[in-house]
Amino acid sequence: MPSPVVENAQPAESLLGASIAFLKRYPPFDEMDDSAVRFLAGHLNLAYYPMGSVILSPKSGLPQHFYIVQRGLVQLLPAEGYHVSNVDVVTLGPGECFSVYALMEKRAVGSPYTAAADTFCYQIPADIFAELLHLSPRFLE
Repeated sequence: MPSPVVENAQPAESLLGASIAFLKRYPPFDEMDDSAVRFLAGHLNLAYYPMGSVILSPKSGLPQHFYIVQRGLVQLLPAEGYHVSNVDVVTLGPGECFSVYALMEKRAVGSPYTAAADTFCYQIPADIFAELLHLSPRFLE
């Protein structure tokens, strides 16, 4: 009888391959070394956010994750107390990332990120994000 590890190896490798293929469609991942992309893909967790839910906000403190939109839309809304008319809301779609500067500067995000549709985001733990910065000069750029 095969061990459970052997039985699960093929689906896990298939999921890893699908994650790598997704990442390679978008910058900066499309220009990163294969080993760095594989490292990143091996640490992804997929999280679901229903439309209207706040994914990350200034009140969250230091982000615990780096986010890559896998499916759906995320809006970056003006920060509370920001009263300027005609402000464009930034919308992020598949392959786009957020919490980059907050993680690099070790601070909270300045504005809330909200799911503008049912959204799936890859999450990478903050310590893996920091490690990836050292592994990939292209990612660091």
